[in-house]
Amino acid sequence: MTLVKRMTAALFAAALAVSLCSCGSSPGGLDFPSGETALTVGSYDVSADEYNYYYYNYTHTDGLDDAAARDAALGDIRRNRAVMSMAEEYGLELSDEGRASVESYTAAMMDGVGTEAFAEGLDEYKMSRELFLFLMEVGQLETELRDYAFDERNDVIRADDATVEKDIGENFYAVKQILISKDGRSESEARALADEIAGRLDAGEDFDALCAGYNEDDKQDAGYGRYFTGGMYPEEFEEAVGALKEGERSGVVETGVGFHIVKRLAIDPEYVDANFETLRYYYLNRAFNEMLAARAESLEAVWK
Repeated sequence: MTLVKRMTAALFAAALAVSLCSCGSSPGGLDFPSGETALTVGSYDVSADEYNYYYYNYTHTDGLDDAAARDAALGDIRRNRAVMSMAEEYGLELSDEGRASVESYTAAMMDGVGTEAFAEGLDEYKMSRELFLFLMEVGQLETELRDYAFDERNDVIRADDATVEKDIGENFYAVKQILISKDGRSESEARALADEIAGRLDAGEDFDALCAGYNEDDKQDAGYGRYFTGGMYPEEFEEAVGALKEGERSGVVETGVGFHIVKRLAIDPEYVDANFETLRYYYLNRAFNEMLAARAESLEAVWK
């Protein structure tokens, strides 16, 4: 379960009258939650509150067993500390504008709800007020770090035209899919319809014709399909596409969104030329996420 999902759930649950606390300056200019230290990741302390928040929600909300929940919680915590580590490397701290953005966003969420309801929401997700603010600040710091890395003047990620063009040929995919969404129908109904369409394709019916009649992906270009690179879509979807050669199609692939039948297409130079800046942005995001993941993996976790 992602941080965004958890934060959104907590915010919808309630809001708390709050001004940003000063719990002691830390790397990145963040306000660390106080309290007992559960572990260190790299050179950074991790409070018991932060670990327990992630662990509790992975076990009680996502239903993971103990070992899987511990691994998932540690993964989220490592990512948080990777953001701090990279920001520290580049001499970045949370900006005054970023801090104000966190404060104004939190205040906006408070408008329609009351203090008691917010406190109940935090309690439901096993999150302290200090931790809530800290995680909001980490998210904002990551946004600022990403912007810094994307700026070619800082020479963090090489993204000149030749580099991006080469990467598109090596690491991008073009696909057209027939998506049968789970939204508005039961999972069994969606599965049955996807299986029916797959059977009709197996019997020789035209992919494009069935796509025009049944596809529920309204963001897909009718002619060119979708272009993407690693990390943009669910793992099951990307693995299925990666196993296809150009012109081949998958069977029925299930993700949280629905059921997909995917046909891999050739990269079209005309599409690349017309959408080069969008594809450059996709490339930059993947490169940044890979850097962040590598940094997170490099940070040793030591339990107290």
